[in-house]
Parts: sequence; structure tokens; C-alpha cells
Amino acid sequence: MALLVQAMVWFKMALLPRSRYRRGLHSLVWLVALILLLAGKSAAGAGNSSISAQANPDNFAVEGQIWSTAQSQFVDIAWLTAMAAAADVFVIGESHGHHAHQDRETFLVQALADRRIYPAVVLEMLDASQAEALARSRERSPESVAPLPVALNWAATGWPAFEFYRNLFQAAYDAKLPIIAGDLPKSRQDDLRSGRLQPPPVSGSILQSWRETMLAAHCGLLPEPDLTRVAGLQVERDRSMASALESALHDGKPVILVAGLSHIRRDRSVPLHLAPERKSFVLALMEVSDRKPPQAYLPQALDGERPVYDAIWFTPARKEEGACDRLRRKGLIR
Repeated sequence: MALLVQAMVWFKMALLPRSRYRRGLHSLVWLVALILLLAGKSAAGAGNSSISAQANPDNFAVEGQIWSTAQSQFVDIAWLTAMAAAADVFVIGESHGHHAHQDRETFLVQALADRRIYPAVVLEMLDASQAEALARSRERSPESVAPLPVALNWAATGWPAFEFYRNLFQAAYDAKLPIIAGDLPKSRQDDLRSGRLQPPPVSGSILQSWRETMLAAHCGLLPEPDLTRVAGLQVERDRSMASALESALHDGKPVILVAGLSHIRRDRSVPLHLAPERKSFVLALMEVSDRKPPQAYLPQALDGERPVYDAIWFTPARKEEGACDRLRRKGLIR
């Protein structure tokens, strides 16, 4: 039964991109998936848990599975959607420019809309300086995202091609969801990176964790003081995204954040900067890199307590060059 429900989910994602005449079909597919899931649980007997374990974690067959870190078991799509629906802040961490990740983000936005839950969507890929251009483009073309790449000057931003995110933007347009820029303006980022601006003080363990992440991302070749500046910049970007989330929440809406995996950790990143009373749920979209158990994909929490993610949705790995290969190709290292 779990495999049948999963097949329905893949079918729904395969319908992307979504035109207006397909909306009813998307809702029907989601409804059928839930009916099949509930029927399977009913047939299995009253003694079963409300969270269905889809596989034995010891067999390491994690690709396509969803892992609950609190339950320490695989769970189903209905559970994930229910957790997202119950949260004030639903945080999704991605690998940028990975179709399997952007498809799942789009699916989840549509699944919440099908439940009549209409969150604001905060994106790391948009910075505050683009907010006005986004609003103007949406006012002129409220139903189609076709003008957005030009309006946002997306090609000059350094993010992966707009085509990766087109369906996510369109899903937000279709459901009439607010889209909010989460990142710092590029001018402020440049000032922090260069040292012209100094970020506010931050915990030594958080800064050191970001230093390690940034050093790995730059093939171990980022010297001081650049390394500390870039690490401090990431903390400021986390604070910027958290501030955007809080602003949306003050308007009385639940909110979704889509950001890179490094920015969603509970112990050091965006969730840490939210108000303590916020009910958040953190989902990591994780590429399967090796045959290892799901627990092995969790970074060690800085405080050694709550897991840094609430759930992991495992996806196929991309075939892409690593940081060092990319720097070599550009002639920056030998």
C-alpha cells in the first residue's frame, strides 16, 4: 500500500508543470492517494501505528523514503504533509538546482493548497532588492511567471537557471500565495564579505561550525580573514531569512522557507533565530550519497540534543563536479 501511495505521489509530481486545467486533476490525485493510504491502514488492523513504517532502516534502501528523526523510522507522505500543515513555519532545505528537490518543494506547496492551507513562501533565492520588481511583475502578470526571469534579472544573480524554480513560482502564483524575498541585498552581502561591515557578535561554536562549512565549500582554500567574514555573512543571511519569516507570521499566515541545506539546521541556522514560541518543522531534502543508514545523514548537533532536522526526504544524487573540480576547471587551483 505504501508503494501504491508513493506511486501516486510520483504521478502527481510528473504532471509538473501545472496549467490551470490540470488543477482539478492534481487535487483528485492527492485525494485518491490519501484515500488509498487510509484504506490500507484500516485493512492492516487497529493495532498499527498512525505513522506507517515503510521500510526497515537496517536495509539502507533509503532513496525515495522519508525518515522521521523523532520516530527513528520511515514515514509516509500523508504524515509529512500533516506535520507541515500543523507548523507555523515549514522549513525546507534543498540542494540548489536539483530538479528532484524543486519538484518535491512544488508538490508540498500544492499539497498544502489542496488542504486549503495557503502559506507565504520565503525564498533564499530572492533578496530584498528584488522585492519591488517581483511585485510589479506579478501585478502585470498575476497568473503566469513567464516574465519573472527578466523582471528579476535572474541570470545575473548566480543562482541556478530559473527553469529549476519555475514550477515552484507557478505553484505559488496558482494558489495566490505571497512570495517573499528572504536574503540580504547583494550590496550588504558584499560589504560583509569585504569587511566594510562587521556582523553582530555570534556564538563561537556557531561561527566555527559555519567556518568549517565554508572551508569545505571552498575546497579548503579560503584564507583568513576571508573565512571568518564569509562565515559571519552566512549567519547574517540566516537572520535575514528568519526576519522575513517573522514578518510573514505577524500578518497571520503560516509560512514556508525554501533555502539551502546549510541554512536550515536547528542548532545554528534559520530556525535558531525564530521566536521561541514558533512551532517549526524542518525537512531536509537529502541526496543519497552512499549505502548507509538514515541516521548517518544527520549532522551532529552543536548542543548534542535535538536533531538538526525533523525529517529527511531522500532523493537520487546528482552527477556533478565537486567544489575542488569546479575550482580547477575555472583555473583557480591546480
